[in-house]
Amino acid sequence: TNKKVHATLNLLAVVFIVFGLVAVLEYHADWGYNNFYTLHSWIGIVTATSFIAMALFSAVVFQDFDRTKLPELRRNYKPFHIFRGSFFSCSAQCWRLRQG
Repeated sequence: TNKKVHATLNLLAVVFIVFGLVAVLEYHADWGYNNFYTLHSWIGIVTATSFIAMALFSAVVFQDFDRTKLPELRRNYKPFHIFRGSFFSCSAQCWRLRQG
């Protein structure tokens, strides 16, 4: 279903985000660069951590791990989920465009 595809793609995104952040931190450590001193770094960290938090929370809310969840929780969370998804898409583009 579309929900499972969406969740799978988000899980892959979380894995790639973590892999990318670890790679950047290791590269900076190897070459003696400072971490988190540019706007680019902070936009990236805020976007990445917020996305990971939302992906994990959304997996709990929208996936059918627990059949006793109240439908109104999903209904109330869905507009926030859609807004945050749009926000992350825009933030990721800002992060990419704000190189350095």
